[in-house]
Amino acid sequence: MHRIKLPRRKKPSPREELAVDRESFIAVSTDTIMHGLLTRLPLKEDRMRLIDLASRLERLYRVRLSESSNTLRRLFEEFNSPPQQKQEPRLHCDLTSQEQLEDEFMERLHATMLQGNYRVLSVQAYKEAKENEYMMDIELDWKTDRLDSAFIERFRSRHAQDESFADAAEVNEHVLVYHRGLGVDSQRGFFFMQKVGVILGQVLTLLYSWLLYMLASLKFWKYPRYFRSQAVPWQTPPSVTSRRSRAPRLSDDRRLRFSRQTIKSHMQASWTYLFEKVKIEEPTLKELVIVYRTKDMVNKTKGVPNIATKGFQDIPVSDFEVVLPEQEPQMRLFDMLKLIVAVVVAAGAVFVKWVDADTAMHEEGADLSKDAGLIQRLDGLLPVLIALGSYAVKLVLDYRTQQLNYNEFMTTYLYDRTANNGVGCFSHLLETTIIQEFKETLLAYFFLWQDGPSGPEELCRSCESFLESVGDAVDFDIADAGEKLLTDSLVLSDGVNFDEDCVLAPLPIDQAIEQLNGQWQQVYEVQDMECAYCRYLNESHHMHLPGPACGSKSTALLSSISPSANL
Repeated sequence: MHRIKLPRRKKPSPREELAVDRESFIAVSTDTIMHGLLTRLPLKEDRMRLIDLASRLERLYRVRLSESSNTLRRLFEEFNSPPQQKQEPRLHCDLTSQEQLEDEFMERLHATMLQGNYRVLSVQAYKEAKENEYMMDIELDWKTDRLDSAFIERFRSRHAQDESFADAAEVNEHVLVYHRGLGVDSQRGFFFMQKVGVILGQVLTLLYSWLLYMLASLKFWKYPRYFRSQAVPWQTPPSVTSRRSRAPRLSDDRRLRFSRQTIKSHMQASWTYLFEKVKIEEPTLKELVIVYRTKDMVNKTKGVPNIATKGFQDIPVSDFEVVLPEQEPQMRLFDMLKLIVAVVVAAGAVFVKWVDADTAMHEEGADLSKDAGLIQRLDGLLPVLIALGSYAVKLVLDYRTQQLNYNEFMTTYLYDRTANNGVGCFSHLLETTIIQEFKETLLAYFFLWQDGPSGPEELCRSCESFLESVGDAVDFDIADAGEKLLTDSLVLSDGVNFDEDCVLAPLPIDQAIEQLNGQWQQVYEVQDMECAYCRYLNESHHMHLPGPACGSKSTALLSSISPSANL
């Protein structure tokens, strides 16, 4: 006889699909872009011209943006210097008010962030972080009362109608959170304790739902108004598969798709995952910068208080809250359940021992007067009370140890993902902004050069198609790229300004190279760029922070110094 093999039942998938909007951040490296562009040029002469153009363009942007960021660099140094070095403000400037310094710093920092294709944390991203868990199986309590958010409130009030804050999360009222780039983090393991915690949470949720259902069924019982408002017909939590099937399908193919697999989704899909290795996945924020100030920083600093700027990398969206300052870990559900069980057992043991002592005293005919009876009962309870006291001390020590373990885990977790801090954050921001500006301009000019005159929409599609071919799907910022091409006179337009209806025609590449060569001469002659040294010509040594221009460049500076000053 042949045994009939029944088809094996397939487990429900724990995978959940997420669709997010594309970003303007170009994550692919400059080398990859240059290699992809050069392979499209059959002639060696054209490849050499492109290399020459790219080299001049990158160096021009590097000098130009570095010069224009002198004030922001000095403000970073002022707001991130060690407290012991701040006996008095190191910036002797016309902005004598602390609030003016803070406002100037925030305005310049925000403008540079947007220029580097950073985005303010949105409501949806923050909602995902609060509703889901990834590796941080810890309850965190955010102490917002320990933060000094006055400078952020002034900044937000000035930008209330700004498009960049149109969908800003509420967390930005206390700290400013910028991010750019998306990735995926995956882990594989048993995660047994996390699975047990999920099961306990589901059991308690079912018990609570069942209790509300019973209360709703007892019409004649006048239970409190709070429970009447909370009582709803009991139903089991929807599975991951059913929740995903009810979600509306997205028809926009330009949105990016990510998969999410959490421990909770595995346990909701099938309980058999409890004894198996599972793979969990979570979208990550590739680069994240937070700006904040604590009240402790204000109290410990003489002069202008510091403003902290910290950069992180590859932060899972569901674990985003761990990077926020002034967080305190709380007890998990599993730890709380152990404590409750211990208290109930201890109370039960005391009660049973008290009843046994009372019964024994009645049987022996002992003195049952108030004081004598109490003493005899306490004699019988003394060993139990000593044992319970020792156990209570153990519980307290275990709780403190668990808190230390949580803090150590958070420290290790953040240490592995911390990228920059303070002035180092500014250096990274400046470098990546230069690279972003260079990539956008180079791509826009290349496809105009190869495809001929075209409009913004067609040019945007060409750039995005090329970036997808090298593994980076972005929402190309064609408006910014077109403005830079027009500013540097690398293209000609049929209109005065860049708009959706204009047609851009590129200069021949030889003329474009000559045009960039001319831009090099203007770098040291133009009068509307910041000078890092003109403040030394003034007898009072004041530095002019607010204005973009503070005099001529190095040639004029040297000519203004008398020969006697050099002796």
